[in-house]
Amino acid sequence: MYQISELAKKVGLSRTALLYYEKQNLISGRRLENGYRVYSDKDVQRVRLIQQLQAGGLTLQECKL
Repeated sequence: MYQISELAKKVGLSRTALLYYEKQNLISGRRLENGYRVYSDKDVQRVRLIQQLQAGGLTLQECKL
């Protein structure tokens, strides 16, 4: 499990970008009792896939489909 700052570092995106991805339902962090968001390896893979799709010319909206 990764906190948002760890995920950001791992995938090379900002915390703000990841929060936007979550708001757009592209990834889904889970909240712990202390309020921290945590992300799984599945989320890491999903972000990397989104990055590849965007590099291929797709928009975030198209990545949702």
